[in-house]
Amino acid sequence: MGLKTIRISWYNRDSNNPKTNPNQNLFVKKLPKGVSHQEFHDKFSQYGNIISAKLQEDEDGELIGFGFVLYDSPEAVQKAIKEANGIEWKGKKIYVGEYIKNKPKSKKKFNNIYVKNIPRSFSDADIEKFFSAYGPLGSTLIKEPRENELAKLPEEKKQQILTHKYAFICYKNFDDAEKAVNKVPYYKVSDKAYNEQVDKLANLLNDQPELNKE
Repeated sequence: MGLKTIRISWYNRDSNNPKTNPNQNLFVKKLPKGVSHQEFHDKFSQYGNIISAKLQEDEDGELIGFGFVLYDSPEAVQKAIKEANGIEWKGKKIYVGEYIKNKPKSKKKFNNIYVKNIPRSFSDADIEKFFSAYGPLGSTLIKEPRENELAKLPEEKKQQILTHKYAFICYKNFDDAEKAVNKVPYYKVSDKAYNEQVDKLANLLNDQPELNKE
């Protein structure tokens, strides 16, 4: 395992500690290979007084192309963004922006859903018809459990599984897959009347939003 860089900075537990203030923290990425910690510090010290500067390293102590700068004022952060974002440094255009802690991740999109507890009496055509109500299907894979794969399960549980099918269903569009995931768990695939009642209740709640208030 490689050696990791020792970092030293002032210890401060004050609630006004600049480390907790996003306006004083800078995030820098797309850094050129071979930039040293000293070069990184010197580069960004021209925009204001630095409390600490850190280049991120992997477990082996190798630099991985991004870093953080903590300034003593928000003005220094804004100056660095204005003057350094998009500039070329050692042959690479770098990105400089505000550091946002716990930045929300974009929602993952998927087209494939997994469905279990489908009655064994349902044909492949029945299953495809039921799920195509939410949008066009790309492909389906419908399987029946094998008894030899369930040998270690209690008999009651095993019989419950053997009387049902499971399926992998691929929609052509993400939105359709999401609709199916959000609605199907509340339905019974073999009881149309029950499903209609569920839809009526859902529509009633949507029409009277005050009923959803805690």
